[in-house]
Amino acid sequence: MVNTDILAYYAVCQLWNDLMWGNDGYGLTETYNLSQEQKDLMMPVGIAHREALQAFWGTDEMNVRYIPVSSGNEAFYAEWTEKIRYEGMQDVSDFFGIDIDAFIDSYDTEAFLTRNDLW
Repeated sequence: MVNTDILAYYAVCQLWNDLMWGNDGYGLTETYNLSQEQKDLMMPVGIAHREALQAFWGTDEMNVRYIPVSSGNEAFYAEWTEKIRYEGMQDVSDFFGIDIDAFIDSYDTEAFLTRNDLW
């Protein structure tokens, strides 16, 4: 069984991406049209997260991979779940009536891990 902090991390990453870039068919069931102001609220944490992933992998690749479950980096998962959720995304989710906890609870993390080769 995968640690609940890791499950929440991947679900929150999926939700952030769906809100920012549009539903990809794996997370949200509908597309939300964010205003530029809402995107501006969410973008700084997205950039910081990407930079943290780049540092972990030692790359400057813009489309950097998530950290796999097998890395054993639970502190990273817990820290970034909180940052992504509360530094911009919570306000946007509240605006659209999205229950982040319910999203995390119902998210198909196993499929996410499989799709992204993160086992």
